[in-house]
Amino acid sequence: MIPVEQPPGQGSLHDGPSVDDAAAQVPARSSAPRLGALLVGYVVLLVLLLIHGIGLTIATLVIDTNPSLAGMTDLAPGSHVAFYVVTNCLLAVYILVLVWLICTKRRAAIVHNYLYCATSIGCLVAWNVLGMKSSIGTVIDSLPSVVGIVYFANSTRVKRTLRRPS
Repeated sequence: MIPVEQPPGQGSLHDGPSVDDAAAQVPARSSAPRLGALLVGYVVLLVLLLIHGIGLTIATLVIDTNPSLAGMTDLAPGSHVAFYVVTNCLLAVYILVLVWLICTKRRAAIVHNYLYCATSIGCLVAWNVLGMKSSIGTVIDSLPSVVGIVYFANSTRVKRTLRRPS
């Protein structure tokens, strides 16, 4: 028995599109580079820092309202707590902006990453001076910002990926 050639979609055993039809429907791959694994990891780190910062801000407000929850009589002067809460909220908003810039592959993400990291370290030092953060906590919490600065400064992949005009 000799197989008979039939036009695609007519008389075949399946009603779906043929392999040729499916290949024609797949869009061509974009020439723009994807976010690399390290850059995606950095975005995940930023999101974790966002969650951490929001959690600390909420905890600070709760403990300031009722210091006995933490076994304290008083947390800190109200102005210190207000400064901590406001700066933490500003850093959280900046993280959201930075994540958006990175995910949309904007060139401005590079400069804003440097600014965010410097601002974050500056806030950590200020919180330490005000007694809202321990010295070891300041050093440990500064590490993601230092890594961010070094990574963005040395990665050619970041410069190739984040090239879309702002």
